[in-house]
Amino acid sequence: MNENLTWEKKDKAVVFRFHGSIESDITSMLRRQIIQILKEEKSDTAVFHLGDATYIDSMGIGMFVHLHVQHHEKIQFLFCEMSTGISKAFGSVKLISFFDIRDSLDEVLEELRRAEA
Repeated sequence: MNENLTWEKKDKAVVFRFHGSIESDITSMLRRQIIQILKEEKSDTAVFHLGDATYIDSMGIGMFVHLHVQHHEKIQFLFCEMSTGISKAFGSVKLISFFDIRDSLDEVLEELRRAEA
């Protein structure tokens, strides 16, 4: 595993927590890890917690776009707790409305529980 990414299974979702910078030198590895973990956990929901991410470059944003475009028919991607810098980066490239972004992880998990009931 990578020091920039930790994960845990929460109900039927996998919560990926990003730490530090999400930059071009690690995005290919992160993308492969995310897909591998979702397959291993047999999960069709990925929650990207970005509260501890400090910086994202265009390749990092491109990684999330690639994941969404390539896998959105099979996997639900949700974002939560974006740090201010990450939110500004997504906004500067006009992707805030492209992704499903929520304020808190608790909100996301509660919504997922209600949907299963």
